[in-house]
Amino acid sequence: MGADAPRTYGPHQEHAGLPQVALGPELRPDAAEAFHGAAALLRLVEDSVAAEDKLSTCCRSIDDFAATTRDMRRQTKEELFAAGSLVVVLRRMLTSVTPVRDSD
Repeated sequence: MGADAPRTYGPHQEHAGLPQVALGPELRPDAAEAFHGAAALLRLVEDSVAAEDKLSTCCRSIDDFAATTRDMRRQTKEELFAAGSLVVVLRRMLTSVTPVRDSD
């Protein structure tokens, strides 16, 4: 393979000697659901904020991903920094499109 050729990685290369990968098969379904929900939410944002029902749906999928990440952390005792970072990014995105409520 030449120096400029794209590299591809298959499931057999995923572990690369690591006992646990960042988004292994246990985390991928919830991660994918959270990102699909976030993408759908962002497509529907009007005037910089999202509709309440769409926010709730997206929030649930992000919470599910966070819960799965915590469960995997407890079970494996491995650091899941990449998964945790993705949860933080998703939550910050959600905050950025959540309407600010008046505190009357």
